Amino acid sequence: MHLLTSHGVNEIYEAKPLNRAESLQLLSRHAFPKGAKMEMSRDLVDGVLRYANGLPLALVVLGSVLQGRSKEQWKSALNKLAGHQNEMINNVLKISFEALDDQQKQIFLDVGCFFVGKDCKYVNQVLDACGFEPLIDVQVLVERSLTSTENHFSGYKHYFIPVIYLREVLA
Repeated sequence: MHLLTSHGVNEIYEAKPLNRAESLQLLSRHAFPKGAKMEMSRDLVDGVLRYANGLPLALVVLGSVLQGRSKEQWKSALNKLAGHQNEMINNVLKISFEALDDQQKQIFLDVGCFFVGKDCKYVNQVLDACGFEPLIDVQVLVERSLTSTENHFSGYKHYFIPVIYLREVLA
């Protein structure tokens, strides 16, 4: 928090969790790839949605982990997750963030603090003017599910648990 206030940032954007329909859509996109029919019991899908609690990164990670798995494997994964609340998501977030280079980390934090919902073209111009390489670095962030662009680069959507949370994960 001190870093933000020392740079004149007095407000913090609080990322809102996805609603149930959005969560189901995101989970389905990763757990059931194109062409695959969603054949999983409603209870298991609901269990994953409850665990992820509307957090996009959690939904992406869980969907990818559960992709192609049997109903029994989904049950087993949910049982395992129940005993390790948030540990897996924290570890994935930490690994994803630590694997970034310094410029990518800075872009990630800048997008999360200042540019959520802003026009991508404008954000890329600002980042470029600051000496960053946004075209490649933002794509890396998207590929690692740390941020996302909506509507073909019309605006940034921060697929990330708030920046304050990141500090706790990295501590």
